[in-house]
Amino acid sequence: MARLAGNLRTMAGHGALAGFCGAALIMIAACSGGGAGVSGAGGKAGSGHSQAPVAAPVVKITPVAGAKRVRPNVPIRGMAVKGHLVNVIVRARGRTVAGQVNSQSTEWTSRWALTPGASFVVQATAGNSAGKTVTAMSTFRTLRPARTFSASLDYTLATNQGHRYGVGLPIILNFSQPVQDKAAVEKALEVTAQRPVPGAWHWMTDEQIVYRVDGYWPPHQTVMLHAHLAGVRVAPGVFGSKNLSYRFKIGVARVSYVNLKTHHMTVRIDGKVARSYGVSGGDGSALVYTTPSGTAVTMEKARMVIMTNPNVQKGQPGWYQEPVPLAVRLTNSGIYRH
Repeated sequence: MARLAGNLRTMAGHGALAGFCGAALIMIAACSGGGAGVSGAGGKAGSGHSQAPVAAPVVKITPVAGAKRVRPNVPIRGMAVKGHLVNVIVRARGRTVAGQVNSQSTEWTSRWALTPGASFVVQATAGNSAGKTVTAMSTFRTLRPARTFSASLDYTLATNQGHRYGVGLPIILNFSQPVQDKAAVEKALEVTAQRPVPGAWHWMTDEQIVYRVDGYWPPHQTVMLHAHLAGVRVAPGVFGSKNLSYRFKIGVARVSYVNLKTHHMTVRIDGKVARSYGVSGGDGSALVYTTPSGTAVTMEKARMVIMTNPNVQKGQPGWYQEPVPLAVRLTNSGIYRH
């Protein structure tokens, strides 16, 4: 009896994505006595059973070796046409390219879009149950697009980098031009947290996308945004030029609860009542003076804000221009807490 064993180790990112160990048992049968046995050359078959040969492994890689001007949004695939994948390694510009293998261990696919204007080296090895392996190589190059787009963190967030954010933090990305393929961009955006909570992306315009969690971020933790935008196609012939990463530190949970019926506001810090105030929500004489209900994020605070009524001309009834100290902006439309 001879035992042959094989290991499956598919590499992607900075470590192994999946591992699989399989064993094939090759039985050699022999009988003695009674005149029955394994026949020799030219003899008659005895009671032993012959085993069908195991098909040789076959591996295929796309894009094919030598390909040039490959579109960055075309994924790399390493496939075991026969057998199973044993090992797949992809590198570009000195870094390992992330990917994932399917549950059958027959196909590896790159996870993100490919870096434009870069050379890629792919090595894929397939094996069979008999322990035989075959390795294929492919070197190709992605095109360098004539038109690219860029993305940046919203100004109100970018100017606060290195500081702590509140538990209502929205992650806002602005794009240099309108995005047509919104699904491709959303697929490239990865938000991770030490204590994750459900959240979703929402397009405010064709050039701005916002990530909000369901409720609030748990306080005292770090949140990361990885925007894998290099090579992402947002419009015909327009690709992302680079990836982005941002780190956000979530600090103390400061949440203010306002009841416009009782004209009362309660401030809680990390869940404990810290302050309690009387408030006014406007006289409600017209829609422009009515404070809307709902949840709002504190966007910024200022020592002094000159407030006016943009819906009334100067000199007309209802027009005003007042300096208001210690104002906290809640919306872009001009709602403040003060």
